[in-house]
Amino acid sequence: MVVYIDVLVFLNAVVDYFILLLASHFCDKKVKEWRLITASILSALGSLYIFAPKTNTITDFFVKAVFSFLITLFAFGFKSLKRFLKAYFCFLSVSVIYCGLAVVLWTVFATNKMVIKNSVVYFDISVMQMLIFTVIGYMVIRVIRFIITKNSPHGKRANLSLNNGNVQMNLTALVDSGNSLKDVYQNRKVIITNKITAENLFGNLENKLPLLLPYKTINGSSFAKAYSCESVVINNKKRDSVLIAVCDFEFNDDYSAIVGVDILEE
Repeated sequence: MVVYIDVLVFLNAVVDYFILLLASHFCDKKVKEWRLITASILSALGSLYIFAPKTNTITDFFVKAVFSFLITLFAFGFKSLKRFLKAYFCFLSVSVIYCGLAVVLWTVFATNKMVIKNSVVYFDISVMQMLIFTVIGYMVIRVIRFIITKNSPHGKRANLSLNNGNVQMNLTALVDSGNSLKDVYQNRKVIITNKITAENLFGNLENKLPLLLPYKTINGSSFAKAYSCESVVINNKKRDSVLIAVCDFEFNDDYSAIVGVDILEE
């Protein structure tokens, strides 16, 4: 079968764009468009590996691992090892699901129109057919993700309005079902944010006396500094007696605070 470079690169760029877009949804990370496009082009160029001399499984694995690492780096950046590995495995998972669907369908219906060499798959189909298949695959995986997460509040967003003195801040918060940080002294609800957001709300934190809240993570135990906020509105509902805790957590680009599920259920 003749493999056309332009078709190979173009179709892989389109398919990889949707795979990266799905991966960003799965790891709940908002990715800038230019990053998706750049990573898609890089991934498409990697498909030219099909023209390399036939290699063994170990070499294929190494090459794929390196390309996957670079693609993830271009698409999601690197802010911490934990976040990078999460994005990396989300990208690999979606890629495996998509490739699995593609190979199964075309093995059943069009075995004479598919070539697999050096772990690169090439389909001898028209651009329109491939685009339609890609969109269908994208929709199927999105439906699967929706079914998995529809009954879970984890990963959803909440609108916050924090008011303290003459300062009002409107933020987007991640709803984390695993967040159980509470005021152990007066049983008040706690909103977690970073130091920059807290200082914009309260001013210089060095001049304020914090309340220390004990918490545990997989890395050990510590104390979070918390400050009382005059007024908090979550999803247009006012909440009384809420503390703002300052922790050294890293936030995604689309949220700047973390709330627990219980604060939404009042």
